Amino acid sequence: MFIDKPESIPLRDFDGVCLMANFNKERFDVDNFELLNIPMPQHIVKSVKKRQAEYLAGRYLAKLAQERLNGIASEIATGPQREPLWPNGLIGSISHHQSQAVCALTKQSNPEQGIGIDIESVVDEETQAALIKTVVIEEERMLLKNYFTESEGLTAIFSAKESIFKACYPQVKGYFDFLDVQLISCSRESFHFIFNKKLSNFINEGNIIPVSIYPQNDTILTFTDSNWIKN
Repeated sequence: MFIDKPESIPLRDFDGVCLMANFNKERFDVDNFELLNIPMPQHIVKSVKKRQAEYLAGRYLAKLAQERLNGIASEIATGPQREPLWPNGLIGSISHHQSQAVCALTKQSNPEQGIGIDIESVVDEETQAALIKTVVIEEERMLLKNYFTESEGLTAIFSAKESIFKACYPQVKGYFDFLDVQLISCSRESFHFIFNKKLSNFINEGNIIPVSIYPQNDTILTFTDSNWIKN
């Protein structure tokens, strides 16, 4: 099998299921979709083998998470922006990097709720330069330097903003800029961001959202829930 047995990942203040597993793209075969009983959408049929393996790893974890949470698993369709369309009453988030995939899933407490999870490898110097130009401002970098090396801090804030985007997508239903949220406090375990503009009827300028941070060797995992947004 191209994917290992998943392990449960405890997330702070999260009443749901989070599963992570390693997978090997070299052992992947398209027949794994049928073997794991996961539908293969047309846009994945046309994609490269690496993308097919990543997609299957994430959707397989989502299936297992549903089974642990509800006892049964429903098909997860794909939306117009290639986002997962979760079954009624559930909300989840999927991420993968290199040889790891992760999925968080919980029962949706209200129709506006979203959750976001992201996992990233600690970036190299070339990627650092790109992130400095597009993801952070100088005030954020100064905060990060109190707790992280430059590469760790840039990875963590990029991942955290990715998690915020995923968590807010059910309300915003579109893309927004990395600089639309700004880091205002941090530690090695949590970040707090402020929204710099109104993004929806639910998300206003000045709202605060916390993100949990989980440094893990050469990777960083981040997680947030849009229900945590405060005035």
